Amino acid sequence: ADQLIRTVRKQFNLPCSVGVSTTKLVSKIASDQAKPRGLLCIFPGHERAFLHPLPIRRLPGVGKVTETQIKNLGIHTIGDLQKIPSKELTEKFGKFGKWLSLKSQGQDTSTYEYRKTPLSISHETTFSEDRSDPEVFEQTLSYLCQRVARRLRNHGLFARTVRLKLRNSNFSTFTHSQALA
Repeated sequence: ADQLIRTVRKQFNLPCSVGVSTTKLVSKIASDQAKPRGLLCIFPGHERAFLHPLPIRRLPGVGKVTETQIKNLGIHTIGDLQKIPSKELTEKFGKFGKWLSLKSQGQDTSTYEYRKTPLSISHETTFSEDRSDPEVFEQTLSYLCQRVARRLRNHGLFARTVRLKLRNSNFSTFTHSQALA
């Protein structure tokens, strides 16, 4: 993982963070915690303890609306969620409750599968310094759109939803999606 970070930095001059654990879920969260240029290893058996103090919003799939619903129940951290029996969460949230229970324990509900046909195609870039020039954004967005379009054509695919993600220097992230006709 350390070598990967060094290689990305050397070849592309980009910051890279890596999370290592027994599951994709915990590795993803660890990678987010390690940003912008870090490495965080969560050793086997320590997944629950790592997740325990984190806000529930750190669970991938828990957005603003879900976060509000969960917080209204007095649940603010993943540790709070870990204390609630799976059955109770399932009664309150249906299948999503079972999912929340598993995720809060650090268990993955999915496996990694290699696909020849991608489910999504994206490109992104990180500026080496903070930018505010709209012309630079427009040129960069045009370039990224062209790269995505080329990959779509190469796979014989059409886009259904377009999503734009902007991350500020303080790592707050804003996204907007638009479904196409």
